[in-house]
Amino acid sequence: MSPTNNYRSPAHAASAAKASPVTYVSKDAAPFLIMHGDQDQTVPISQSETFAEALKKAGADVTFVIVKGGKHGGALFTNPESMKQIEDFFSKHLTSLSGR
Repeated sequence: MSPTNNYRSPAHAASAAKASPVTYVSKDAAPFLIMHGDQDQTVPISQSETFAEALKKAGADVTFVIVKGGKHGGALFTNPESMKQIEDFFSKHLTSLSGR
């Protein structure tokens, strides 16, 4: 096997599965807020889409936000619109914990 194809080896697949958060998804997962920039050149948006879909499929509570024009972090993640989404998420989930 050439070095460029090592990612297809069974050993690599097992390591990748252990490292992937998708492996550990369950209906009992804590609520997730996933925010991903649609211009991210570091992490493909498909990774967040796959994770969010796996959480939904398992019955977990997930909020997936695509940050239009967002890269891998930056000011668009802390602008008033994004901060409102973050605050709403925390208000919903942390408030429900305090009422237990």
